[in-house]
Amino acid sequence: MSADGTFTVTGHGYGHGIGMSQYGALGAAKQGLSAGQILAFYYPGTVQQNVGNPQIRVHLTAYDGTGITVGTPPGQQQMTVTDVASGKSATGPATMYKVTVDPSALHVWYLNPSTKSWQPFPLGGSADTTGPVTFATGAGVRIYSGDGSSRQYRGTMRITRIGSQTIAAVNDVDLQSYLYGVVPREMPDWWGSSAPAALQAQAIAARSYVLAVANPSATWDICDTAACQVYGGQQLITAQGAVTNLEGSYSRAAVDATSGIALFYNGAPAFTQFSASNGGQVAPGSKPYLVAKPDPYDTADVDPNVTWTVKLSASSLQSAYPQVGTLQGIDVVSRDGYGDFGGRITSLQLVGTGGTVSVGTYLGLKSNYWTAQGGPSPQPVILNRGTAVGNFEAATAAGPGLIAVQGWSFNKANTSVADYVDVYVDGVGAGRLVANQVRPDVAQAFNGAGPYHGFSAVVASTGGPHRVCVYGIDGVTNPQLGCRSVTLPAGNPRGNFETLADVGTGVQLSGWALDPDVAASIAVHAYVDRTIAAVATADQPRPDVAAVFPGYGPAHGFSLVLPALQGTHSYCVYGINVGIGTTNPQLGCRTITLNRNPRGAMTIAGYQHGTVTVAGWVVDPDTQGPITVHVYIDGRWAGQATANLDGATDAANQFPGYGTQHAFSASLPLSAGPHQICVYGINVGQGNQNPLLGCALMTGDGNPIGHLDNVAQVNGVWTAQGWALDPDVTTPIPVDIYVDQQKVARVMTGSPRPDVAVYYAGWGSATGFQAPLTLAGGTHKICAYAVNQPAGNVSTALGCVTIRL
Repeated sequence: MSADGTFTVTGHGYGHGIGMSQYGALGAAKQGLSAGQILAFYYPGTVQQNVGNPQIRVHLTAYDGTGITVGTPPGQQQMTVTDVASGKSATGPATMYKVTVDPSALHVWYLNPSTKSWQPFPLGGSADTTGPVTFATGAGVRIYSGDGSSRQYRGTMRITRIGSQTIAAVNDVDLQSYLYGVVPREMPDWWGSSAPAALQAQAIAARSYVLAVANPSATWDICDTAACQVYGGQQLITAQGAVTNLEGSYSRAAVDATSGIALFYNGAPAFTQFSASNGGQVAPGSKPYLVAKPDPYDTADVDPNVTWTVKLSASSLQSAYPQVGTLQGIDVVSRDGYGDFGGRITSLQLVGTGGTVSVGTYLGLKSNYWTAQGGPSPQPVILNRGTAVGNFEAATAAGPGLIAVQGWSFNKANTSVADYVDVYVDGVGAGRLVANQVRPDVAQAFNGAGPYHGFSAVVASTGGPHRVCVYGIDGVTNPQLGCRSVTLPAGNPRGNFETLADVGTGVQLSGWALDPDVAASIAVHAYVDRTIAAVATADQPRPDVAAVFPGYGPAHGFSLVLPALQGTHSYCVYGINVGIGTTNPQLGCRTITLNRNPRGAMTIAGYQHGTVTVAGWVVDPDTQGPITVHVYIDGRWAGQATANLDGATDAANQFPGYGTQHAFSASLPLSAGPHQICVYGINVGQGNQNPLLGCALMTGDGNPIGHLDNVAQVNGVWTAQGWALDPDVTTPIPVDIYVDQQKVARVMTGSPRPDVAVYYAGWGSATGFQAPLTLAGGTHKICAYAVNQPAGNVSTALGCVTIRL
């Protein structure tokens, strides 16, 4: 604390810093990123979906009270008022309306344009109701404040009870119109003149946010303040009638350009939090896509809040928290670990003569991403109790990458409050320790100091020689308590690339790696044919490695699956050095030859009634899903099928884990004479061929095939319906209709039958027939015959149907 009783505070950002930084979006847009790219950076793993334009219910928080006044916008001739409880509506003149409340009912009034007095406005015979009550015009509704000013909102206004004598205004509005009033309140409209992608990203984030927090069972979906997202409506009108448009032109364009687009994660709208500025570091959030990471777009070039410095007075803190007494220090208990100062403050205490008080992490500042005087430290504590005394006694190697420090420190001005010490390794802060451990020798050497002033801890570092210094933190001089030298194990990584195996959907690489400098897991890089293919962390359990390298623990195994490539390829793995080492050593190389083409067999080929049927199974190693097979007759494509039928036990045996749903069956017409039928598996993924699954020789008789499906009334006329085709031609063929063994009609096929085309693709869908019939009363037998075309020798009976009239 300085002589004038203030702390100098340096901080970053404005707001919580989770999700999208609005200034960061501006910086990204100015660098040429699209709205989609901006959102992908701030909400990784989310996907865009179209949600249409649903209704949103917005709580207009400023109007909660015992009475709410609304009115018609200019140009509107009437107001429609509806009692939601009874469903009764009434139309009133263009004027002002109000709803008041008492424990018994809601009371509806209107300002009579003729008498200029408030009078009851009856709905279904009474102006009293349980509510809610809605107000609607063709152009929105105005709502009035006590000073005579008003705001105009799109959509309708609903007045609803929220207490025995309290009502609330809820704006029911479509999502697109709602965003017209949100985007220019959350982000300056003029940004759109040079960075329209920033406003578009804001529109999508705001649309996603309201869908994520909406609760259909609640009275409203969202509020209109910064506690939710700021919503201003359409216009602001002063008591004197001056109008300010609240919907910016650039913001409207951004909302329209992204109409219906929202971000989703795992099938649900994403909770797309955002704040003005993250100060260059995204804060961690509560969802998998709200990740902490440096933000290269939120920079001083576009954001005045990237770094700020303010004075924080001790008197103001003592006034806000009188229980602390005379303020002695600010104790940052914990931070989130991301960015400067050790990250954003997650737990904060004030230390004083009255005790220690837990307080909010912002202290009225722009964000909780700040530090104060008292020496650079991940956890600043600023004390004003005189100069610390103490001794840094020892620094020793506690294991790979670990330094044990030990000593003592206290302050003569107040020995009952524990001191703090900062540990520096090679001039860089490594942590802050509280000196509160039992040290009876200190109590004996310093009469009255007490025994609780020792410190001992382990701090992380890297291998090799280091200079360790410790400082007593007292907020005045922060004296150096001593320095020590220590050397930790160091060297290049070591390990082994042990196995390379084809696991079906990919190639698995496994082994282990560690760096002597640190006990922590290190990175490994995998290369395929001298090109980097993957980065992984060797953090899987390997107790055998831990047994050989005591002190390093078991978390040094790696196992990763890379896409499998057709042919012969070389795979190499490298351990990535940390600390003292000089290289990233190769842990080994292995070569594998892979066949990624489909594999299978045609197991059945048969012919019956003009139709050839082929069946079998096929699997492509690159996918566990079904693939397509193509059928060729005499070297020409004849049709296809999907290998998605169950029962392919050969597939399950050869490809464990792929299942048995890889069988196929296809039936195709076969014209007269000998033919060769062949089936091919159609490759997906890395393969380079569509392999032959098998061929068979078949001789067709060339006779037609088909079926009489039914005889029914179509538009009041009895009609025979069915399908037919001749394997010798692809054009329509004749079908003869017999009634009671007498031929009564010949019709041609040609009606659409897409269900038939699924099985007989080469003949198209125009294989259906419909034959109108004139039938007398009684029982009749109707039969159909497909008339053979060249190369066949019979006209095929398609079936008979008996009906009674």
